[in-house]
Amino acid sequence: MVLSSQAGRQTNSRKYMYRRRRNRGTSWLVGIVVVVIAVGVGWWVIELNSTNQDAPNVQPEPAMSTTIEPVAEDVMVPAITMGQADDPVELEFQPVIEPVTLEPPVEEEIVEMTIAVEEPVQETVDTPVTTTDEVEILNTAPRNTTVASPVSDESESVAAATIDQAPAADPVRRRAELSALILQGGATTSQANDAFAELHQLNQKLLFSKIVDPNDSFVMTYAIKPNDNLELITKRNSPSVDWRFIQRINGIRNPNHIRIGQKLKMPVGTFHAFVNKSGYTLDLVQTNPQGDSIVIGRMPVGLGEYNSTPTGRFKIRRNSRLLDPSWTNPRTGEHFASNDPGNPIGEHWVGIEGVEESNKGMLGYGIHGTIDHGSIGKDASMGCIRLLPDDVALVWELLKTPDSQVIILP
Repeated sequence: MVLSSQAGRQTNSRKYMYRRRRNRGTSWLVGIVVVVIAVGVGWWVIELNSTNQDAPNVQPEPAMSTTIEPVAEDVMVPAITMGQADDPVELEFQPVIEPVTLEPPVEEEIVEMTIAVEEPVQETVDTPVTTTDEVEILNTAPRNTTVASPVSDESESVAAATIDQAPAADPVRRRAELSALILQGGATTSQANDAFAELHQLNQKLLFSKIVDPNDSFVMTYAIKPNDNLELITKRNSPSVDWRFIQRINGIRNPNHIRIGQKLKMPVGTFHAFVNKSGYTLDLVQTNPQGDSIVIGRMPVGLGEYNSTPTGRFKIRRNSRLLDPSWTNPRTGEHFASNDPGNPIGEHWVGIEGVEESNKGMLGYGIHGTIDHGSIGKDASMGCIRLLPDDVALVWELLKTPDSQVIILP
């Protein structure tokens, strides 16, 4: 028999059991969702770790105690001033400036030239000698008489009268007259050539011999004293020339063989060179302390190709009178050592530098010899003035600092 209480519980029990079955189904669904979410999260974590493992392991840079200044965009070069061993180094930054080399027009002759020591070496003298760099401007210059130019009838007749005169008994006066004819102009080419020919003969005695004319104010006589030598004598009495010129005009074979009381002929004044480009000539002129000028002679020259020889007034560059210098060709780089018989510039070099606004800074030009004798009378050098060996030896002896001038005319 079923009790009523039991029947009620049975009813309630079935109802409860029904509800439990519904709750178990929901929990199962929730569990599935949780599992799916967990799987998704796990997959995401695995992918993230996998991605991080592919990147490089970058270590953080250590902190620097030194302050780093930003680098300027322009390139800078530090000028370093060093102090004591423990002192800090001071850096003064300055902008990089590209050096600019100023080159004189067609200055190809300066090139690399080994500076030989001029003989004699000593430049000082026992007696005061003017060493100013200022060059006194000469008032006269030989006219370019090698190229015919219009000459007035009066000037031509005066020149003709001078040339036609028979050699005077007074060679000093005759030399002065012929020199004035050339220095002042007015002669034709033929007359000038005749004047130079006669001057050459006159100067062989008046200058290039031991004979001293008492009326000649361009030379003097010196008697050798104890402890003298040619170098010392020249520097004291004729500082404007080289001692080798004294040896030349006095016919001294050995400069060490001179005797006390021996009389020497010494030139007075200064020698200058006048170059006529259009005539390819160089005229030597001597000026005495009284301001008088005479013509010593004329010699042919070679000049720079493409009209590269500059014009104007020049002085002799200090320490630039070289004997048997070495030389490097600036175009080919070929080097010629001292004593090389194939040296194109020969055995003598006289450097010149401009003294006018138009030629200041032109330091690479000079007067030198040549082994190519056929180039004389032509434009064949790199801008310098070239002479035959014997001629350049004489010019080298006569042109010196500080007073000699080289005037280059068109």
